[in-house]
Amino acid sequence: MFGCKHKFGKIEEDGYQYCEKCGKAFKPECVHNWEIISRSAIERWGNDVGILYGLKCKYCGDIKQVRTGIETDF
Repeated sequence: MFGCKHKFGKIEEDGYQYCEKCGKAFKPECVHNWEIISRSAIERWGNDVGILYGLKCKYCGDIKQVRTGIETDF
């Protein structure tokens, strides 16, 4: 006896895909699509030296920060 040859549909709001034949749930690895949720300037001694972005994935909700510009630790 063989198992179901799964046919997974689209990723649902809960982050899972469900087999259209048997209903088995599968959590796929996210292919993040980042959107900017915050942006702030990085200043050193009154000069703008970079930007700090807050990012959130549209699919899974993961959050990360990305800095641009000069990376100095004084």
